[in-house]
This record gives sequence, structure tokens and C-alpha cells, in this order.
Amino acid sequence: MTMNIELGKTIGIGKIMNIISAARIAAKQIMSLIRLFVLSMSLSSIMVIQAQAEGMVAGTVADTVVEKASEALVIEQGFVRKPLPGRSMSAAFMKIRNTSTQDIIITQAHLKGAASVEIHSHSHIEGVMRMRQVCELPIKAGEVVSLQPGGLHLMVFGITQLAKKPKLDLCTRDNICYSSHIEIRSLIKK
Repeated sequence: MTMNIELGKTIGIGKIMNIISAARIAAKQIMSLIRLFVLSMSLSSIMVIQAQAEGMVAGTVADTVVEKASEALVIEQGFVRKPLPGRSMSAAFMKIRNTSTQDIIITQAHLKGAASVEIHSHSHIEGVMRMRQVCELPIKAGEVVSLQPGGLHLMVFGITQLAKKPKLDLCTRDNICYSSHIEIRSLIKK
């Protein structure tokens, strides 16, 4: 309902009463809309709280699945080279055995005590060594992938301090992570 009142026109008391009545109806409608909005926000909040609660339960289940999933990938002979003095980067090598019946694709890695880890390939083409970042590391069911010097490996950047056996997480795109502790080996032989 819209009402236009031109300035300078005289209106009667009846019209004023109609305007006031229309304003009251509009105010009631606005209050009803506000109540509905507040109610819907309350319901949304309840739904978010409920989803978070369900997420906590699902998170617990997911953690259990990830723990069981970590048995699917077995890291053998895993080690990270101790960085040279004054350097904060190094490389990690290992054999990764997929004991599951499903192919697993690793898309990211994390090493405790390092800022970042990247999967790299290493090649020699016409006497030139090249390293390239690899976005995915597929490991077929029942197979072993070797990460070794001169081939596939993990580049470790921003090393601050490594534990005696730092924790390594190899993760899929779905954030399913396979954890293991690996050794530290020095390049410098004593």
C-alpha cells in the first residue's frame, strides 16, 4: 500500500485516520517480519550448533578411520637429510608401500619442524639436472613407490628444528593423512 501526499493540499481528519491505520498495519507487518527473521536466525544458530556437534562425532569417527587408514600406507626406510649448516632446506627419502586394495594419491606432505614440504621429481636431460614439483604421487594398491636421491623425493623447506624422529604426514586431496616417524641422517660423515 503506497500513499502519496502532495505538499500544500489540505486533507481531512478521515484521511489522516486512514494514514495512521495503514501505518499501524505496516508496523505490525514489519514486526511480524522481524519476529520471523529472529526466529529463523535462532533456528539457523541451533542448526549450526547441531551440525558442529554432529561434526565432532563425525570427526571422532573420521579420526578413527584415518588411524586405520594409516595402516594402508607403510613408510619403510624413511629419513630426512639433516640440513647443511646455515641452510633451512633438505630432502626426504623412503619407500611407500600401499597395503590396501585401493589406489592412493598423495597430494601434500607435512613434516613436523618444517614450514613446508613438496613432492618433487628429479631428472637428467642432456646433462642438465632438473627438479620439478609434482602435484600428485599415485601409489597403486599393493605396490611400492621409492623416493630416492636422483628420482622422486620430498623437498623440505623452512626447517626450524627437527625432533630425533620427526612426524611425517602424507595426505590425499580429501585430507586423509598417513602418519609415520622418520629418521634424520647427516650428509656429513664423521
